[in-house]
Amino acid sequence: MIRWMPVLFLGGCQNPSVGDEPVERKIALWSEFLPLSTVEAQFAWLADADLEVNQAVTKGESDLTEVSAFVLAAEDAGVRVNLWPMLSDAQGRWPNASNVDAFVPWWNEVIDRVEQDDLPVTTMIVDLELGWDVQAQVRELGAEGDVLGAMGLLMDHADPARYEASKQVFGDMVADAQGRGFRVRLTTLPMVIDDFEDGDQDLQTVLDCPVEGIVWDEISVQVYRSVFTELLTGIFLEEGETLGADVVFDYGVDARDAWGERATLDLGTLGGVAYEQPAILAEDLGAARAAGFAEGEVDLYSLDGMLLGEPALWVDELDAPALEPDAEPKVAEIREFLRTLDQNIEL
Repeated sequence: MIRWMPVLFLGGCQNPSVGDEPVERKIALWSEFLPLSTVEAQFAWLADADLEVNQAVTKGESDLTEVSAFVLAAEDAGVRVNLWPMLSDAQGRWPNASNVDAFVPWWNEVIDRVEQDDLPVTTMIVDLELGWDVQAQVRELGAEGDVLGAMGLLMDHADPARYEASKQVFGDMVADAQGRGFRVRLTTLPMVIDDFEDGDQDLQTVLDCPVEGIVWDEISVQVYRSVFTELLTGIFLEEGETLGADVVFDYGVDARDAWGERATLDLGTLGGVAYEQPAILAEDLGAARAAGFAEGEVDLYSLDGMLLGEPALWVDELDAPALEPDAEPKVAEIREFLRTLDQNIEL
């Protein structure tokens, strides 16, 4: 969920209902790589902190019988679990326009199991990102400083016909899940917002991420300033330079403008580069709240990172007050670059 490609930078709220019951949105922690037993061992303090878990369910790795037992144990402990289906790395890991035909059967298998076992799961998550293999190639070219090569790779990979076809498949998948009583939450890359200014979907096409044209119940963007800092060093940032909370505020304001009450934010990455201290989370939460996001409209990546240190230190920052950060020229520069790139893409 956190492997972006550097070249492209070059009180709880009430959300839509499930059936007749409104769903109270709480802060959730993403759990991607931890064994289920490790996550289950955290249930006591997660319940005390009133936190949810967005749990990865990965094809070829996750045993659905064990997932069912995990969800039921979470319910007994007072922790809500939202399920986050993903593919194997060989299949691209994250769903997108290139692997949607492989993803939909796994998605359906997970939902079928939820219904079969009568699990207390009301929210299913789709994590739209460029596939694992393509990201790896782009990251390698970016690390070598071959920005033009990385751009060329992305342009060669882009397929407008594939993108348009995938919108229909994803749209049908989402509508089916909603018809069965589930809310469908999308999480995706923040630069899709930079695609809207010129009225086309070129950046979404290049990223293989069909966001527009699908009726998601919720749309969250991954404003991970640690990842921005890590991947932009040497491109927009000098060695040792970091981005601050303005990147959260700036994208947050535009996300709210784009999607209204459906918009939420993902912050992090906890324990990652330039994000080792819990006080940084307080800055990002303050920026998110200043951009109009209530306490329950923000999720944190990740539980994995929290457990690298003392979770209580991160939890202590969750009530950070709204605080608009100072404007950062580098944030404006990065976003202007993305918009200019979008305007010059010809597919």
